[in-house]
Amino acid sequence: GTADGYPCEDVDLVQYTPISTVMATMNWGWTDPDSGGEWAIQASYSKVVFIYMGDAQGGGMSASIQYEMALHNGGMDTWSDVKTYGNWLLHGSEKAGHGVQILDLKKHLVPHSGSAIALQPDKWWGGFGPSHNLVVNEETSLAFGVDVSGGDFGNYCGLYAFDIRDPMNPVGKGCLYSGSTHDAQCVLYRGPDEAYFGKEICFVYAGYSGLVILDITDLNNPKTVASISSYVNKAYTHQGWINCQHDTVFFGDEGDEMSNGGSKVRTFVVDVSTLSEPNIMNVHVSGVDSVDHNQYVCGGFVYQSNYESGLRILDGSQAQTNKAGKMTEVAYFDIFPDRDAVSFLGTWNVWPYFKSGREIGRASCRERV
Repeated sequence: GTADGYPCEDVDLVQYTPISTVMATMNWGWTDPDSGGEWAIQASYSKVVFIYMGDAQGGGMSASIQYEMALHNGGMDTWSDVKTYGNWLLHGSEKAGHGVQILDLKKHLVPHSGSAIALQPDKWWGGFGPSHNLVVNEETSLAFGVDVSGGDFGNYCGLYAFDIRDPMNPVGKGCLYSGSTHDAQCVLYRGPDEAYFGKEICFVYAGYSGLVILDITDLNNPKTVASISSYVNKAYTHQGWINCQHDTVFFGDEGDEMSNGGSKVRTFVVDVSTLSEPNIMNVHVSGVDSVDHNQYVCGGFVYQSNYESGLRILDGSQAQTNKAGKMTEVAYFDIFPDRDAVSFLGTWNVWPYFKSGREIGRASCRERV
């Protein structure tokens, strides 16, 4: 079917904010723990904007920008990132000297019907300058700057840790991985590998170097557990997510459709039941032409943001059955309806964790959020 002209299956359009009003990069979400109000948090070239999604029943929903916060010292850059830690927002950017802006969401975000209100961060932290991404492990109160420079660690760090137990006073913990890094996910591992159960494990998507698995339990002595440095038609290992059982990782390669002759999105399904011996069980190939970007796991489903082919939702719950790495597409919303092709137009991110079941999609170029 279609929703307002967008091809879709089992996903409906609830609201949109024109990309021309946001010039967006990355997005995330936050739910007010008292009111249940859901907020879309959208990073952009020059600022972070906050859009009220309404409560879990949809009451009060507004597609307009209610608050905005400029990059540190103003200006613009082509990429910035946002993550949450409880009721706090962390905002990083590739802009030189940006550091991390920290905002108390509970203090500032109250739905209103007026024009956008400019916010100032509650804290600026300069433990590093530019960053590509930020990563948060809420269980250990650690945050990480990905692909950072300008700190006390020298010219470059792929994964830099800082303690945010007191968000108003972050404490740098040092560089954990010096190699080039594009993204990461850090968790307290609760998978079947007893040797690492309860330890803090980071899955580092290291671009041209592949997937690297780190044990960072001792921040003063991080250890490489294993890596996958090669696979068929490898180009640029971009981003991925572990499932709820901590036995399977799903990741994508942003460059393989461009540089290695393929045109269909590939998802690598990795068995991490034994962390020291990760094994690619299967390479799931999409039925449409596109390029993969970010993906996240919620329950048994993998929510993918795949440029021109838009939001794709796959059932990954059977991946471990017979170690076959099976995935099945069950729903989609094509945010770039003109075509499906191998390009960097379309959607970059999806955030699927609202209790209401609403999802936030972020589009590039002229399409919609």
